[in-house]
Amino acid sequence: MRKYLFPLGLVFIALCYFTSCSDDDAMMPDMDEIECVEDLTFNDDIQMIINTNCAYSGCHVAGTGLPDYSSYSEVAAQVETGGFEDRVLVRQNMPPSNASGPTELSDGDLNTLRCWIDQGYPE
Repeated sequence: MRKYLFPLGLVFIALCYFTSCSDDDAMMPDMDEIECVEDLTFNDDIQMIINTNCAYSGCHVAGTGLPDYSSYSEVAAQVETGGFEDRVLVRQNMPPSNASGPTELSDGDLNTLRCWIDQGYPE
């Protein structure tokens, strides 16, 4: 019986390891779970989120070498390429932890951005 304990222990450890791992995409809430406000627009709903968390001195403004988020056209261009959604909503590594401003978006802001993009990111 003792000769089976070691292999069974290894199998148990392997099962615990593999079942504890998760897919990063599974961390994003299902869109069915998000309540979206109708008719979100950049000017009324998104620009303040962007200005507070992204487009401030030293970050996503002109002259930094980063995409300039100080205007709708620049943000929309990043949304169209998928870069904005990937970094902000999927990987959630924007704003970065070493930012001079806020270092994370609230769940409410993330949901608002997700809904705005899903609604076609109107100006």
